Amino acid sequence: AVAAKRIAKGLADEAWRAKSEAIMLGLLRDRFLRDGEARSVLLSTSGKRLLHDNDYGDRHWGVDRRSGKGSNRLGLLLERVRGEARESRDVEAWLGDYTCDDVMPPDRVRWQLSASRPDGRSVEDASQTVDKKPLLRVGRLDMCDVVSPHPSVSRQHAILFAAETRGPLLVDLATTHGTTLNGERIKPYAPVAIKEGDVVGFGTSTRQYSIALVTGADRLRREELYDAVTQPSAAGGGGEGLTVFVGGLPREAAAEEVREGLKEFFKDCGGVEDVSVPKDRQSGELRGIAFVTFRTDVGVPRALALDRDLFMGVELKIKRAEARKPPGPG
Repeated sequence: AVAAKRIAKGLADEAWRAKSEAIMLGLLRDRFLRDGEARSVLLSTSGKRLLHDNDYGDRHWGVDRRSGKGSNRLGLLLERVRGEARESRDVEAWLGDYTCDDVMPPDRVRWQLSASRPDGRSVEDASQTVDKKPLLRVGRLDMCDVVSPHPSVSRQHAILFAAETRGPLLVDLATTHGTTLNGERIKPYAPVAIKEGDVVGFGTSTRQYSIALVTGADRLRREELYDAVTQPSAAGGGGEGLTVFVGGLPREAAAEEVREGLKEFFKDCGGVEDVSVPKDRQSGELRGIAFVTFRTDVGVPRALALDRDLFMGVELKIKRAEARKPPGPG
């Protein structure tokens, strides 16, 4: 009986510790996401071991200063939060804690954003469809998934999050001019659900966004691919209709490495006829783009289905080439 009690006590302790560490991790994520100054200090410790030493005998969260013994769980959790922030995964991790909801698998995600002016006229260049990205960043920076150039929009302004249970969520990142839902300003760092017919605004920009999250996008992409393959375009024979534009390529890689890597990346799409990797005429460096031409019509739709997939550690942007590939050096 005594041994059984010891075992039960040990299990209870382990369960309590796991629960307390999950709560602590959530609190740390919340603190360093909301406090930009504290986040900067944490990131400045990059590469260093974080140690919570103490003189009151806490060997679980820290290390006892006298004996030098302890698990240092708080220091390890801080290092984890630091790694998430360095890799720009902190918002997604925080959202998972805050909403108690899982992120939707990328293959099932398709965002459809329609922008319009107050008079109802559509803003075509601001309307877009984004596949395979459960988390969209909205802001003025070019790195954002949804770019709004208005001066009242912060560099990183808001987040759109595809939650498994609650659906599309909107989060304002404590911006100066705020984010509105149906004309009402939402609270910072407080995810709100977006429903059909809702209107979203960023800053004082007059652009109004209707945002829809299409679930089951993996099935839709398969149907679109089937339609494209069974109804090929009329542009057969090694021309513009058989070429895709590839953006987002690493500029520091060697041209031949990128060329051979793209051939391997697209090998299951059909026969690759040519891969052009343009360079800057003045610097001779890669421009971060490529043009891939296929031998048959089926290659292009299959390649388009790989949009946003990873290649050499970066996310590719793949679309139909609008013009013939440039004659520059490749």
